[in-house]
Amino acid sequence: MRSKWTWTLLALVWAGQVAAHEGSPSRYNYKRHVRPIFVTHCGGCHHTGGVGPMSLLDYPSAVPWANAIKMQVLSEQMPPWLPADGIGSFQHARSLSPEEIDLIIDWVVGLTPEGAPLTAAELEASELFEGWQMEEPDLVLAPADAIVIGEDDYELTECLVLPTGLDEPRTLSELEVKPGLPTLLRRVTIGLGDSCASATFIATWLPGQGSVALAHVLPKGADLAVEILYVKGWEDEGKRFTDRSEIGLRFDGGLTPVQSMRISSSIHTFDEDIELVALFPDPVDVNEALRIEVVTPDGVVELILAIEDYRAQWREKYVLTDPLRLPSGSELRLSQPAAWIEFIPVSRPSAE
Repeated sequence: MRSKWTWTLLALVWAGQVAAHEGSPSRYNYKRHVRPIFVTHCGGCHHTGGVGPMSLLDYPSAVPWANAIKMQVLSEQMPPWLPADGIGSFQHARSLSPEEIDLIIDWVVGLTPEGAPLTAAELEASELFEGWQMEEPDLVLAPADAIVIGEDDYELTECLVLPTGLDEPRTLSELEVKPGLPTLLRRVTIGLGDSCASATFIATWLPGQGSVALAHVLPKGADLAVEILYVKGWEDEGKRFTDRSEIGLRFDGGLTPVQSMRISSSIHTFDEDIELVALFPDPVDVNEALRIEVVTPDGVVELILAIEDYRAQWREKYVLTDPLRLPSGSELRLSQPAAWIEFIPVSRPSAE
């Protein structure tokens, strides 16, 4: 994500061009055509009180940023989605379709017509990103003491160990982070264990993501290791903040439990049939290209993830739209070790 300062610069750069160029009104308007795209792809961050520097969910807030939005959309900086187009298929992909991009550009160039003003009910719906996005959690975890982001902290990473207190094993089916400090919270990484360094990876959460579907078995008395990244914008520098963000858990959603494995080498060979469910790249070198491919025993090569510029702030888990069946002897090849994978072992039918 670009900083709030970058957004401000973009707005200033393009502001003069609004007056300098007159055009014909677009056939698209904010209420009917543009706002639904913003709600779906942008509203999780760009709502009142969210991590984004402005709300895009009402016309007066969004329209001053129209040309900055156009520039960000054309450069594919927003919405933030790192995987290359056309390679792999992932749930919750945030990229815009070509038709959506064309519509936004047409609206901006075409003098940003508003359409009918939003009704009171529609304005109230702009707050749909507040509170829990999933159903009421079965269990809510929070730190006993507030995390302090000091005056001199521009970027701060904190690790917490949160006891679940489970009195029996449970299958974790859904997880969501409710930010206590949404303007600064940038990423949450959650693992099973009593240390962020050694925990078994479970999930990542990014601003605007909502709930995350999972299928991990938590043992009795499990601890969750939670790594939280805070980043200040320029307007927050020199200020002190405190945070007690909450993590909501739901259990037993009927999904087949997955297993997690950390791949630390460039090539890993599977010794059993599996269904590959998800990938979480964790490379040493960031801001570089990253590729993950599979090679089956009969030599078929498939590139399943490609990222040209891997940015640590947006590291996340990529859940395949459909699990990828890999027979025993298949290889997973990483251009940059390491990565966590989630998979389901597949039992072959016994011979009659």
